[in-house]
Amino acid sequence: MNKPSTRIKVLKPQTLTNIQINQITGIYLRHHHISEEDCQKRIKTGFDKIVVLQKKDDDEIVGFFGVRMKFFMPQPFGRPVLALYMGQLYIEKIYRSHQPVHEGVVRILAKYKLCCPWLKIVIWGDALTFKPYLLIAQNFPEFYPHPDKQTPDSFQRIFDYLGKVNYGSQYDEETGCVTKTSKLMKDHVAPIPPRLLRHKYIGFYASKNKDYKKGHGILVMGHFSFKAFINIAKKAYQQKKSAQGGSVFSLQFQKTKKVLSQQKAG
Repeated sequence: MNKPSTRIKVLKPQTLTNIQINQITGIYLRHHHISEEDCQKRIKTGFDKIVVLQKKDDDEIVGFFGVRMKFFMPQPFGRPVLALYMGQLYIEKIYRSHQPVHEGVVRILAKYKLCCPWLKIVIWGDALTFKPYLLIAQNFPEFYPHPDKQTPDSFQRIFDYLGKVNYGSQYDEETGCVTKTSKLMKDHVAPIPPRLLRHKYIGFYASKNKDYKKGHGILVMGHFSFKAFINIAKKAYQQKKSAQGGSVFSLQFQKTKKVLSQQKAG
């Protein structure tokens, strides 16, 4: 049985309708320990943009995540950084192959990558389970923490800045972990059975974030380099083309390839 066709929308929180907010809340509450009031407050005020995955036939939301962007200088006279935070992410299981995160990220960051190549762009999150870490590890040529290499000082400064600004004393500079006052995820969400610990990245996540079972998190980050940009855009485009016969997004991808070719030629 084929899954219904879907589309991605990048929306400002203040433009969400009550129906959309209720659909997002309904999905989120099934998998998280949070009150309806707190969930809706975060949707409305906690993000710059909300990316939603909707079924085309009836506009039902079947996945979403929030995005918050921050420009800063991690050190005096250093390279400016654009840090894109992804949070409150959940995609219904049967729609995860639609690559909504990939397309949403490219739509939001393409203009910054192409028009401001001097910006160092990173995508980060507070990984309460292994899945956000795995998402970063499988899509970014350069990501941290990494099982095979030390985090460079330039990225460690970014980690520490974001950790202190967003989590204060809950952030531990030495481990990169964030202590939570309560467990957000319900027990059925992304448990790690012993067999999964043999996976390189999952085992590493569990060793770095030793208290993940208590609901604590660890900061994870991917460098949105041009290589990562093309890799993520290509995955989103290929999925869109095969599953839905192409879209406006395919035109955006072709334009991106043209601009990058021109930049290399110059």
